Amino acid sequence: IALVEYSKELADGHVDTERVGEEMSVLYRKVIDSNPFLLMNDEDREVENMLLAYGTSLDSGVPMSEVFLDGDGIKDKVTKLSPEHWRRILLHCADQGILQQVVGATEKLGIEIATPDVQGISRFRIEKELPFLETANPRIKVARMHQLDEDYTSYEAERTLCVMLLNTKYLYGKRTLSRRNLADLYAAIRFGQYNEYMLENMLDEIGIKNFASRIFYILYKSMSLEEGFIPFDMLCDRRTKNIIKTLFKSNMQ
Repeated sequence: IALVEYSKELADGHVDTERVGEEMSVLYRKVIDSNPFLLMNDEDREVENMLLAYGTSLDSGVPMSEVFLDGDGIKDKVTKLSPEHWRRILLHCADQGILQQVVGATEKLGIEIATPDVQGISRFRIEKELPFLETANPRIKVARMHQLDEDYTSYEAERTLCVMLLNTKYLYGKRTLSRRNLADLYAAIRFGQYNEYMLENMLDEIGIKNFASRIFYILYKSMSLEEGFIPFDMLCDRRTKNIIKTLFKSNMQ
């Protein structure tokens, strides 16, 4: 719109260059804010991941003294961010439903950094509801699921994780998987009480053990999920790299 008006004024020989410049600046700012992930670098993503892991841990009811993440290292990285890079991270967090966890982590860590009200920033963005990672019923129909319910009646926590991983695969296939979904899965794996041997058997029976192995690897790399909470060998193959590329190299993350 600003370009059209500028063209008209130029044709008429009457150009308020200062006003047009201000309007173009506002428009440029709005365009940049509309897809913050496009301009985020590796360090921005690392900071977001670290804060998300920390904030998710605290949201799970874990005392700060038992969150085994490098709080001082996180604090150092955040305080070195420029206001522009911090703005991009917060806008992306708002898009992905993880703003509360990330900002909450900075507050708990006592990080002094100016935090703009990103919810009030005007952007060219389609508002969409982020999908919930359902824990009761799988969105993917698995022939063995009914048998699983009968054979493992006393393993409710393990069943819940199976359902969450099935639904993670479903959302990924629909290209609607969000960072909030991965954070919920991280919390269930990191702080849930379950039998790792039984979980491995159940995932194998419903045919998603390999997919789960790839997701565990992604959580290990992005949110520092400790190897002690990973019940079987992780997979980092071509398909894993394709998932990472989709999740971390596009605005889908």
